[in-house]
Amino acid sequence: GDEGEAQDKEGKEEEEKKAPVPSEAYVLYKVSYTDSPNYSIYEYNEKGHEVKKTLYYSDGRTKESTYEYTYNADGSYTRIPDGSTYKYEKYDAKNRRISYFDGDETVTYAYDDNDNIIEEKHVSVRDVVRSWTKSTYRENGICEKVQYYYDDGTPARWDEYTYDEQTGWIQLITYDENGEKRDEYSPYVWEYEYDEFG
Repeated sequence: GDEGEAQDKEGKEEEEKKAPVPSEAYVLYKVSYTDSPNYSIYEYNEKGHEVKKTLYYSDGRTKESTYEYTYNADGSYTRIPDGSTYKYEKYDAKNRRISYFDGDETVTYAYDDNDNIIEEKHVSVRDVVRSWTKSTYRENGICEKVQYYYDDGTPARWDEYTYDEQTGWIQLITYDENGEKRDEYSPYVWEYEYDEFG
């Protein structure tokens, strides 16, 4: 009843008091979860890059993730998570992630003029190619083809996507390296939601 609601309100007020006070150096943004009493606080540097995330649990526990940055004159930069001496993420001047290393493998990306990923390559610490794909896109930004490659660069299987603009249905057809159809999946329905920035 009313007593239970009052207790819930008091509990939420106590959680709010645990959140850090914003400083002039950072912009903080809070994310609450509709299906959970937990929430997160994000802190950003003067360039707008996330430097800290703190997850607040309803039982009083907290979990922090931090990031350090090194910036280059051309606008590109490297992000290092939690003070790691070996993990990193590299971004170009357009804030696109171009590579990262997680301690197990290096992943690199290449983009077209519309910021679509046209090549993605996963290479292990032993220099073994685990995955290598190149993609092409239609003018509307929908992926048209994903070509897979063997570690020596030889083309392997590929996926083709056909798109119906009226229904939004997408059909996926997979071919082997000899051009023989292997699998067919349909339909997929793609729906897009945009924020105020498009």
